[in-house]
Amino acid sequence: MEPILLQPLILLRPIRAPGADGPTPPEASADAAIAPTTAGDIAPPAGGAPRTAWIAAAGRVVATACSRLFGAVSLIIGLAVLAAIPIVQFLALGYLLESAGRIARSGRLRDAFPGVRLASRLGGIVLGLWLVTLPWRYAGVLASDAALIDPGSTQTVVLRRMVLAFAVLTPLHSLFAVSRGGRLRYFFRPIQNMIWAVRRIRAGGYF
Repeated sequence: MEPILLQPLILLRPIRAPGADGPTPPEASADAAIAPTTAGDIAPPAGGAPRTAWIAAAGRVVATACSRLFGAVSLIIGLAVLAAIPIVQFLALGYLLESAGRIARSGRLRDAFPGVRLASRLGGIVLGLWLVTLPWRYAGVLASDAALIDPGSTQTVVLRRMVLAFAVLTPLHSLFAVSRGGRLRYFFRPIQNMIWAVRRIRAGGYF
């Protein structure tokens, strides 16, 4: 029979599951309790993801606003050009009437510019074509000046060949850029446009 003073300690003994090998040494428990936490055990903070998402959302808003603004400017310039052409100027009048009707029906000023996205795309195509043809036109001017000064010189022959190369490559590059969608950035990626065209032709069904 155990002494009466040891009975509380017996009651405080941990209840172990059947089949356990034995009590855990107190040294191991103490080591686990005071084991230092390494840098790999600490989870990285999750604050970077919301910041990245916020930056991406802000970029999309700015890109949309710039696209709409460019579309509005392109639309105004296009209407001005149409208004200067006889008979075709009725298209500009019809657009203005449609715009006024939409504002009267909805009461919102943003409905005053129908077709802004299409105008933005067409304006980007026109601007891209103008920028792409700059080297071609500049080389043509240089070739003309060289032909007037010295028609048989080496520089004149080289410039004429450059003009011929631009005359072949520039329309081809412009065709690929417009075929991809006509976005302004496509006019500055000639190699990617050529790769895209080759892949589409190999895949079949493009023509």
